Amino acid sequence: MDKARVLVVDDESKYRNLIKETLEKEGYDVSLASDGEEALSMARSVNPGLIICDMKMPKMDGFGLLKSLRQEAKLDTPFIMLTAVDDFENIQNAYEFEANFYITKPVVWSKLFESTRLLDNIRVLLGVSRTDKA
Repeated sequence: MDKARVLVVDDESKYRNLIKETLEKEGYDVSLASDGEEALSMARSVNPGLIICDMKMPKMDGFGLLKSLRQEAKLDTPFIMLTAVDDFENIQNAYEFEANFYITKPVVWSKLFESTRLLDNIRVLLGVSRTDKA
């Protein structure tokens, strides 16, 4: 089975790298982008199987990226919003823009990051069981 490609979008390198490390240990092929504009360009060229995106970023935020992706029929890529913003209006907006999941980053992010929820959501979206690797 080919490795599933995941595009991780976050303006903070520590978060991008932590998520990348977590996903690569699970066998995923990970690409990184630091803002929505870069991610949109990459999504068009590398055709990821999944996008994990922060909400607040420079140039184009996560909502702008999600709206742009959904406007392009060929880019109906599964999308997880992973953000520190935890309020009803933003969660509702993410789902209205057709995000598949909205996950709130923990206040203290470390190597002990609760990756289980993120990995379980990825498996659901990519159709991979717990015992399978990407």
